[in-house]
Amino acid sequence: MKPYIEKQRNRIKDLYIKGIIEINNFKEDYKLIKDKLANLEKNIRFRAKFLKKKFSITVDIVKINTKL
Repeated sequence: MKPYIEKQRNRIKDLYIKGIIEINNFKEDYKLIKDKLANLEKNIRFRAKFLKKKFSITVDIVKINTKL
């Protein structure tokens, strides 16, 4: 999903740079895209932390089981 949102953002930027659209035409759309990307980044960081903790706990359980 992130690449799709980034493509949307880049299309808007390209159209603006080429003078095809004005900033007032896409201001809200661009803000929504920016917010979506921020939320995706936040979720990615959260999931990475979660998986790291989950892996750490799994490794600890395996260590405990092998000692028994």
